[in-house]
Amino acid sequence: MNKNSMAKTKKQKLEILEQLQKNFKNFKFLIFFSILKMKTKSIEELRKKLKKEGCRLQVVKKTLIKKAGSEKKLSFLEEKEPVAIIFSPKIFSTPVKFLKDYLNEKEGQKILGGVFEERILSGEEVLKISELPSEKELLQSLVFTLSLPVSQMTSIFNQILVKFLFSLEQIKGQKEKR
Repeated sequence: MNKNSMAKTKKQKLEILEQLQKNFKNFKFLIFFSILKMKTKSIEELRKKLKKEGCRLQVVKKTLIKKAGSEKKLSFLEEKEPVAIIFSPKIFSTPVKFLKDYLNEKEGQKILGGVFEERILSGEEVLKISELPSEKELLQSLVFTLSLPVSQMTSIFNQILVKFLFSLEQIKGQKEKR
């Protein structure tokens, strides 16, 4: 029996509770999902992917989650299944997309709900967020939109320059004919 499968001491539970309360305050977007029938290896793979995006994944007993978020009415935690939380610094859809793609392949695992700042979200609302473009896609779109007028201006100036050179060539041709 390894250390992780043993029951937690009261001190360990208090430490976990304190960390959860900090995460509830420090992260803007929380996603709660079922890990029913999910293998530890799969959780670790998802954790590594999310860490690259600045997110944290934590598997915690529901009783501790309810204590940490006691002021929040997290009704979706009433279901009888083990839960994990993704803590995200932003609401952008990347962590939700990772999770949605991963859970689509698995049976019994689903997004239960979420919290954005102080607003409680249903599982369906969290899934809708996955349809939004990622932060990177939004920034690329913004850069393209802002650079478009500049590129159009250079095209206009090039056309003026070409017309000017064409006019000079015609004038030169007319003078040579005289």
